[in-house]
Amino acid sequence: MSLSDVFIKRPVASTVLGLLIILLGLQGLFSLQTRQYPEVDETVITVTTVYPGASAELIQGFVTSPIAAAVATAEGVDYVTTQSRPSASVVTVQMQLGEDPDIALTEVMSKVQQVRSQLPSEVEDPVIVKGTGQTFATMYLGVQNPSMTPEQITEYIERVMVPRMSTIDGVAEAQVLGAASYAMRVWVDPVRLAGQGLTASDVASAINGANFLAAPGSTRNDFVAYSITMDSTLQTPEAFGLLPISGSGDEVVRLHDVARIELAAESTDTIVNFNGEPGTFIGIFPTPAANPLDTSANILAELPAIQDSLPEGMTVTLLYDATEQIAASIEEVLRTIIEATLIVALIILLFLGSIRSVMMPLVAIPLSLVGVLFILFLMGYSINLLTLLAMVLAIGLVVDDAIIVVENVQRHIDEGESPMQAAFSSMRELSTAIIAMMLTLIAVFLPLFFTGGLTGALFREFAVTLAGAVFLSGVVALTISPMMAARLLRKGGENRFQKRLNSGFGRFEGWYERRLSSSLDFLPVTALVVIVLMGVTGYLFTKTSAELAPEEDSGALFSFVTRPATPPPTTPSAMSTRCAQGPRICPNSTQISRSPVSAARQIPRSCSGLSTTGPTASARRPRSRATCRRGWPRSRGCRPSSSRRPRCPVRGAACRFPSSCNPPATRRRSTRWPNRSGRRPKPRAGSSWCRTRSTSRPRSWWSTSTATVPRR
Repeated sequence: MSLSDVFIKRPVASTVLGLLIILLGLQGLFSLQTRQYPEVDETVITVTTVYPGASAELIQGFVTSPIAAAVATAEGVDYVTTQSRPSASVVTVQMQLGEDPDIALTEVMSKVQQVRSQLPSEVEDPVIVKGTGQTFATMYLGVQNPSMTPEQITEYIERVMVPRMSTIDGVAEAQVLGAASYAMRVWVDPVRLAGQGLTASDVASAINGANFLAAPGSTRNDFVAYSITMDSTLQTPEAFGLLPISGSGDEVVRLHDVARIELAAESTDTIVNFNGEPGTFIGIFPTPAANPLDTSANILAELPAIQDSLPEGMTVTLLYDATEQIAASIEEVLRTIIEATLIVALIILLFLGSIRSVMMPLVAIPLSLVGVLFILFLMGYSINLLTLLAMVLAIGLVVDDAIIVVENVQRHIDEGESPMQAAFSSMRELSTAIIAMMLTLIAVFLPLFFTGGLTGALFREFAVTLAGAVFLSGVVALTISPMMAARLLRKGGENRFQKRLNSGFGRFEGWYERRLSSSLDFLPVTALVVIVLMGVTGYLFTKTSAELAPEEDSGALFSFVTRPATPPPTTPSAMSTRCAQGPRICPNSTQISRSPVSAARQIPRSCSGLSTTGPTASARRPRSRATCRRGWPRSRGCRPSSSRRPRCPVRGAACRFPSSCNPPATRRRSTRWPNRSGRRPKPRAGSSWCRTRSTSRPRSWWSTSTATVPRR
């Protein structure tokens, strides 16, 4: 007596087993997290150290090198990268996969504290931040208020919004982009400073010496106690301007004598625009262990409450959400699972020719796919793109066992046995084969479970999903499928559809047998074809590009724009204006630019023909290829202009036909008026100067500072 005999005799037990698999799978479905990829413990720790006024070489030698050498000895470090720039040092520590983020942070902090005393005394305390190493945030929020200055908006964001968002579950950092924090800006005039015999260090020392925090304490006696307060900080530009820098006798040099003081933004190097309007961005970065989808959902749930508490006129707009692309990808895979199930059902119907026969394989599909979710829940995994793709592949595997059971039971019924007896006989023949096939498929996917590194972290859940689905399909084939076959299959002749289908397969089988016999008669030719195919396969394998994951259009374009280091100089506002011309490439895009270092645009999927130059593309007309007629350099604007009607260089009046007013290169000297004779040169009929006016000649745009004129 086999295991299948018990379930064939007791259909209630088979039904209960199927319902139990479904219920456990649903429990796993509602308990599992939904992610884009499997969770990977990838921790990146950044150590930022500020040394005001130091050059990049000084930063590299006395700040970056000691810190990098210290953190490299921490346990679990994969590699360390450094960046030294004027006044700042950034050391990035990439931890190994699987390292606990909190333990890694503690290790790095202890190593930095060991070398803190070796750094210059003017160096500020290093700032250590734990993150995932993402260059771009998961979400970008735009804050605008026409009635408030950028400094006021920044002050409200940093005082109210950032602390509130930082408390949301899964948020590691709420970074303010384009922040204009309040600062007292002192613009020193070097000429006046040198005239007074002072240096910038004297100014800095005077400001630091007169602007400090003091805690004098308190005084008390037997009856009263007073807290002593000391107003030791300067608050207004006027107070800073009266600050004495130096003095000799009755002469006192004050700060306003050598500098201009104003209360303005701390830095103007970053300009943020939203659809051409100034604003401030908030970038949301998740923690290493957080689920981006859950983090985004938590922020979107908190966003209405934040908007209700905003000042009058202030708006918060969701500019970019990376989780939208993740949700769309998961939805697409779920649609693929449904489509694959329908296609498999149609193919099984075509080959089996009976709806009763199709029901057993179709029942095996949901039982296997839903039941494997409980296995993923027990393993602590998640629903992601790789596990869903494994389910798509498993659809074609889980129906094999059920089809074998149905075919064998139908064969015994056609031989004269009753459906119940045919089910018993069939399972005695197939039980060992089904178990062997199930274990073989599991053994194929099991090695991926023991793969290490990033590949193992990504495909471990993929392997478990496939192996679990195959295991459940074997259980269903041994228990539920024979019970259904014993009660659904009937003995009877072939219907018209089955006869036509079998007749077509018979003709195809005869054709294939004849072709196979012909190929076996010419073994050298067959062997040559096999060798050629193997060679082509190897060649294509070596020439095909390799990557971890295929590129996918996420609906956003991020570009980095660097200002030129050579003249002519470019200001941040000019770079922002140039980047703002990017939406001309795709008018339906939403531009969120950050100048001068980066720009991003939300690209609609219907947009086509996007230029590779991104937001730096320019819509102006090209400059002339020839030299400027008046001898000006190209930077003086040797470009065509259509704002007004051009003037003829010969007649001096408005010219209707400027395309005929191009002097040849050999006559360039004659364009200087007046010539040696003191008179303008007379035009010649039919020459390339001003010809006779004619209404049949079309107009074209032209400028007196351009020698080459394009003709339409």
